[in-house]
Amino acid sequence: MGAGVVPVQPLSRDRVEPLYSQLAADLQHLLDGGQWQPGQMIPSEAELGQLYGVSRVVVRQALDSLERSGSIHRVKGKGGIVLDRKLAAYLMQDMGGFAANMAGQGFTVDTEVLEKEMLPASPAVAAALCVPEGSQVLKLERLRFVRGEPLFLGVTHLPGHLGHLLLNEDLANKSLSTLLAQRANLVLSEGVRVIEAVAAGRREAEMLKVRVGAPLFRFFAVSYAEEGVPVECSQVWLRGDRLAFRVRLGCHPDAPSQAGANR
Repeated sequence: MGAGVVPVQPLSRDRVEPLYSQLAADLQHLLDGGQWQPGQMIPSEAELGQLYGVSRVVVRQALDSLERSGSIHRVKGKGGIVLDRKLAAYLMQDMGGFAANMAGQGFTVDTEVLEKEMLPASPAVAAALCVPEGSQVLKLERLRFVRGEPLFLGVTHLPGHLGHLLLNEDLANKSLSTLLAQRANLVLSEGVRVIEAVAAGRREAEMLKVRVGAPLFRFFAVSYAEEGVPVECSQVWLRGDRLAFRVRLGCHPDAPSQAGANR
């Protein structure tokens, strides 16, 4: 059985919620609380059935739910192995960036600057930053680690007048948005994010320590200061096996509800 005595919560047949759903919720609570660590086996179906006083069918349904959510991986004949849960990121709605996002969840981000130089703007970068093609821009390539794992590979470009201000700054240990505020009195106020699923190429695989062809998220992002002035554009590759994205949704009070029609 797992580590120590399992502090189970009694299940109730009087509740509207099915027994398997109650069981899955309690097991998830135990997983979140560290009852079992990543790589450990949780109790077997028979042991869980005895602990909670439910049938093997109920246990299987609960474990199926946990597997679908990515909390465990079930091995036939052995039970469930606890997975290292994916980190949650709010990058689709957060102007703070990857490091601030992870720091807000209690994680320390270590950054390695791979490249920092002034060079001519490509057509795509020039269009994103609204600068002439071939004009000088700062290219900043960074690899970022969380808990020692490389999760983020990003290439950021800034217009030349901002790039020269930041060229000699310590961009491994200082926030780009903070430096823009301090050096240029610019505050990022809005942005556009485009995300797609891609297969890791040779360089991305090498940098992020995954196999070639492994699933990655690729972001293209443009951030703007007040009055819609583009400040930076980035292309970022993030590990699909270690990150999941959360987006908070809401309805505009004057907009007709389409929730029912779209379900």
